[in-house]
Amino acid sequence: MSTISTNEDIHKFIHNINELYLLQATRVLVCVEGFAAKKLLASWLDKKRYVKAMHFETGDDLIRAFAESSDKTILVYDLKTPGRNGLEMISVLRKLPGGGKNASIIMCGDNLNFQAIEKLQKLGVGAVLNKPFNEEQLSSAFKSLSMPY
Repeated sequence: MSTISTNEDIHKFIHNINELYLLQATRVLVCVEGFAAKKLLASWLDKKRYVKAMHFETGDDLIRAFAESSDKTILVYDLKTPGRNGLEMISVLRKLPGGGKNASIIMCGDNLNFQAIEKLQKLGVGAVLNKPFNEEQLSSAFKSLSMPY
């Protein structure tokens, strides 16, 4: 039996636990604006080969795909998605059977201030990313999620 004795061991242990949370999600549904954000998300999720990632151009398409399954899901959504912004998406999600309880949400947006982030968290958003974000921030957002049970 191994023991955790150093800060490095603790960091590795926490990293492994967080990876297990991501493993519990059956799929990641993504709808974000901007070439750089789309490219970074696609590249990062491609490295996580054990997760099925699906990318959507519209919020309605993402909601339809989400509603087709009761699988544990991580939603990555842009607050300013045309046609259905992030707040509207949350409202629609909560009206679905089960209220979207099988989803953890990462919301991203431009220049989000403290009040906006706090409002999103009160609405049940698990993590918030300010654009532009990097791979480390993206990884931290995923790791901070509590998976739905």
